[in-house]
Amino acid sequence: MTGSIVVTGAGMVTAAGDTPQAILKALLARTPLAAARLDDGGVVASIAEFDPKRYILRKGAKDLSRTSQLACSAAGANARAIEGVAAEDVGVVFGSAWGSLTTVIEFEREAYLQGARFVDPILFTETVSNVPAGQVAILYGWSAFNVTVSSGSASGLAGLRQALAFLEEGRALVAVAGGGDELNLQLLRSLRRSGIVTDRLGSLPLAEGRSGPVGGEGACFLTIESEEHATSRGSVALAAVRASGSRFVPGGTAGNGGARESMAGLIRQLTALAGLELPAVDLVVLSASGLLDGDVEEAGAVLDVFGDGPDAAPVMVPKSILGETWGASGPLAAAVAIEVMRTSVVPAAPHGFVLSPDLLGLNLPGETLRRPVRNALILDRTDSGHQLGLVLSLTEPHDAHD
Repeated sequence: MTGSIVVTGAGMVTAAGDTPQAILKALLARTPLAAARLDDGGVVASIAEFDPKRYILRKGAKDLSRTSQLACSAAGANARAIEGVAAEDVGVVFGSAWGSLTTVIEFEREAYLQGARFVDPILFTETVSNVPAGQVAILYGWSAFNVTVSSGSASGLAGLRQALAFLEEGRALVAVAGGGDELNLQLLRSLRRSGIVTDRLGSLPLAEGRSGPVGGEGACFLTIESEEHATSRGSVALAAVRASGSRFVPGGTAGNGGARESMAGLIRQLTALAGLELPAVDLVVLSASGLLDGDVEEAGAVLDVFGDGPDAAPVMVPKSILGETWGASGPLAAAVAIEVMRTSVVPAAPHGFVLSPDLLGLNLPGETLRRPVRNALILDRTDSGHQLGLVLSLTEPHDAHD
């Protein structure tokens, strides 16, 4: 495939709403995420009163795992954006950290308590991690390719990068790519006992006294295609993909000083691939979630590259109102970045937010900024060593992907 790859649609389901406009509105309200406390003392940010029948117009939605329900629901807006494109020309990539783990647990529990002969066979069909992507393909008929990737909380951005590669290989005309994960109480309890998620309602990304991320859920897909194809079918590009890239730090990243240096190198590589000087980056969207070391790795790299103070590129932290949405987080960050570029409004930090002392100088606005945003850098990382990035632009074509 030659020419620019552009984003022409976005669909999502989150605790803050099911459109980019709703999520940006929540960020602009500057109210920290709405989390609830569990009976055992943990905290979660779930999608209140989620009803898949609002989005999935077919029988059997109740039999799908929650991950499949979220994925099929999020893909609906993308389906509307590509009406008229032949189904065999559309591919699906879905990134998920945990798959349908709740269904696996339910299936194994039923087999253990009642015996294999009495297990609900419908449960088994939803235990495999690539089923949500398959259910999306079945629902909408998309058949060019169907791929599931898993890279922890960076799975969604990894899925977008895989879709970009497939489009450049000419394996489809359009890709619907993103990721998602369900709220899994058993998993969250295990992660909390391991110190990976917090049990404090007030823990916020980058904040002083943070104690880890609040576990959440959601799904998000972006529609991507060549600019030439989008123009031929009369679709307006929301943003151009200027560059994408990834790195891996062996041995994990928590407390690893080399990880910060690697992330800074990735940022410089991405801006160079995009053909941008550093001052041309108008927004940096962080994947910061409240991790003690992880937040410093990512935000510290931004400080190292862009410098400090109000003249540096402003940063945005979607997880301050969404929680850790795992596979959905990277695509959601990209979708919200596009909405910021469209509206020229950069949200401020939540009310009462106090920046961590080791990140002083990071340009996290204290008040809403209203100014043109043409180029946005979206970052993602995991404690297992994944580092990914994406550069989006409102108007200019992208150059390359590494």
